Amino acid sequence: PSCECCLRLPTRAVGGENSFAVSDTNGHEVIRIMFRKQEGQQRLFLTTGYGDTLAQCVPALGTLNEFHLLRARGEYFGKLVQGSTHDQYSLRTTSGSELTVTGSGYTANMTDPWGRLLAMTEPESGNEDDYLVRVAPLMDVAVVICTLLT
Repeated sequence: PSCECCLRLPTRAVGGENSFAVSDTNGHEVIRIMFRKQEGQQRLFLTTGYGDTLAQCVPALGTLNEFHLLRARGEYFGKLVQGSTHDQYSLRTTSGSELTVTGSGYTANMTDPWGRLLAMTEPESGNEDDYLVRVAPLMDVAVVICTLLT
């Protein structure tokens, strides 16, 4: 049986809010996305519904098109850099893994070095306010969401 995780990600924050919810397909909040200034930089935080931090993402200092993904307590996890084309990014982790994200708009794919699909996004049929994020079994949802939102 398939054990993929399927989430709804809003296409935009409503009413200028600095946070929004990522929900399951039944509409229950799973993760909250928060934008907050810390240490002089705008940061993206993924939190639980109770406010516990799961992951962070911050622009790399002194560079363009590079973002650092951080663990819950701020430890460096990896970096997201633009690839050879405007619609390609590479995520390089401290463990040496390299994942590739290709696509534009609300349609993107995340693959490993062997071309295996780890996550994908697609517009939700009949719903202009959300798009679907499908994550393969054993893939970290926080990594996928941080990568898509940067």
